[in-house]
Amino acid sequence: MIFTVKKVKNTNIVCIHTKKFSEAECLQVYRFISRQVRLKNRYIMLKLNQNLILNNFFVEMLLSIRRICDKNNAEISLCDITPDNLCILYLLKLDKFFEFYENEYDAFMRENRFVKRYLRAV
Repeated sequence: MIFTVKKVKNTNIVCIHTKKFSEAECLQVYRFISRQVRLKNRYIMLKLNQNLILNNFFVEMLLSIRRICDKNNAEISLCDITPDNLCILYLLKLDKFFEFYENEYDAFMRENRFVKRYLRAV
């Protein structure tokens, strides 16, 4: 299984277990999350694997999920992001579409959001 889901109160936490996404795996995650959003689940949290390698399929999936969330008034956030992946997400300017958190607890409580000043020069 490439992801597992747990529901805490009104938040669905999708834990990604794969290291690198293929197109089929992205489609599977996309279909699941879009189904959850259409079923009126308003808060989705993506908990990323610490070894996750970002690729174009993953970024495209994130943007597609964002569009569906916008149409259905849902919120999506990302947590457990490595500093390297966080730099990539900021370079792609995805911080305008998503909220990034250091861990699951902060994302659940919606506090201590990552901001650009936490990035170090590489």
